[in-house]
Amino acid sequence: MSKDVETAKHILQTVAFEEVDDFLDYALAEARKTNFDVQTLGGLRQYLSGYTRAKSAKTVARTATERKLREDKDEAVRRAYERFWSATADAMLRTLPEQERVEIERLASAEARPSAIKPGPLTDTLHRIACRRIAASRFPERIPTFDEWMGGNQAAAA
Repeated sequence: MSKDVETAKHILQTVAFEEVDDFLDYALAEARKTNFDVQTLGGLRQYLSGYTRAKSAKTVARTATERKLREDKDEAVRRAYERFWSATADAMLRTLPEQERVEIERLASAEARPSAIKPGPLTDTLHRIACRRIAASRFPERIPTFDEWMGGNQAAAA
């Protein structure tokens, strides 16, 4: 068996047949960096470990990028639901009978205005959030859950 045949077998034990083109491109590019004049397959054998490391690094980087993209997408969907939930709770509050709204606002005021916080934008925001939460807990059937919302928004989430 010739030396090139042995080298080819060794390369194919390390590199999948579908990746041989990638390996050859990598090895020849690395050889050019050092002005190494490759004459035979044996001259490329030295680049196997570097190719394997580079391939692993690319796989790790691609996996990390894909994970980050999934996390970003999940976060965007979660934020979209939070905006939907808030808008739906606000709309529900506006449609409640006055007596119910006043009761919810009274409960929210008692909860959202601790004595340490002075009246102002922060207390207004805390009050609005408390009103939403109290109304949603009293009328849970009026605001779709995240899963229900996702079921109706599969196209938007895809």
